[in-house]
Parts: sequence; structure tokens; C-alpha cells
Amino acid sequence: MMTAPPSRNLLRVNLGGEPNTLDPQLASWLLDFSVLRQLSEGLLGSEENLRLTPRLAVEVPTIENGGISADGLTYTFKLRNGLIWSDGVPLTVQDFEYTFKRVLSPDVLAPYASIYSAILGGEEHRLSAEESLDVKAGLRKVVGVSAATENILVITLADPDPTLL
Repeated sequence: MMTAPPSRNLLRVNLGGEPNTLDPQLASWLLDFSVLRQLSEGLLGSEENLRLTPRLAVEVPTIENGGISADGLTYTFKLRNGLIWSDGVPLTVQDFEYTFKRVLSPDVLAPYASIYSAILGGEEHRLSAEESLDVKAGLRKVVGVSAATENILVITLADPDPTLL
């Protein structure tokens, strides 16, 4: 016997437990990430065949489109227009700069921060936990992530890293 569909659109998902955190920089296990993927979007994503696709970025950076410098050290992401947070506040390129620098912060101790160690100054900042606040602030300023314009994020690497994207 079939029942009538619910009178409202409803999706129920069995998580198998409660996530430990919804902080993207502190997430460390599959449940955390599965929930975060449903709540947020990145600059890039991937299709079923793992081909990179633009999400919040206009396009996937390549050498051909000028998004990756010829030496492989500079990545340029242009953000789509009209991006907003869930509360309606505009999402800015400075939000992305903050996020990258936060994940590398020695005070956050993000479990996967080493993934971004190729970013210029990132490893030095990440490993500066024992330094003074002034030294850490100085190291944070030189991390190679910057808001170049109101919609362009530039990431500069210390060494080429084909896994960055």
C-alpha cells in the first residue's frame, strides 16, 4: 500500500551520529566532513569522475586561462558575483583570505593544515606556536594568500604544488 507524499518538501538523512564540530578548520573525520559538504561550498568541487569544477570560483584556474602562472607559483581565483552567506550577508574575497590564514594558524591547530604547507609562509606560520603574538602576527601577514581586488583571491606558493587545486 502506498502512502501519499508529505505535504512539504522534506529530506531526512541518517548521519549515523553527531558531528564533533561544524568548524571546517577543525573537522577531522568523515561524519564532520559529510555534514560540512552539505552546509557549505568551496571555490572548486569535483564531479563523479573527480574532474575539478568551479563552484564559488568563476572557473578552474589553469595556465591556459591565466589562473596559474607559468612557474606554477601563483594561483588566481575570480569569485562569482552575488555570493552570500546563509544570513544574506555578502561573501567576500576577504572571507576566503581569512579562512586560508586561519587554517594555517598555530593557535587553531587544524588537523589538515599541512595540506596547505606549500603556500608561501604557510608552514612557518603554522609552526610558530611558541613564538610571541607579534611574531605570529608578522608571520600571518606574509602568508601567500591575499585579496587582490574585491573579487580576486591570489594564492602564492613557495614551491609548485600540483595538488593545491
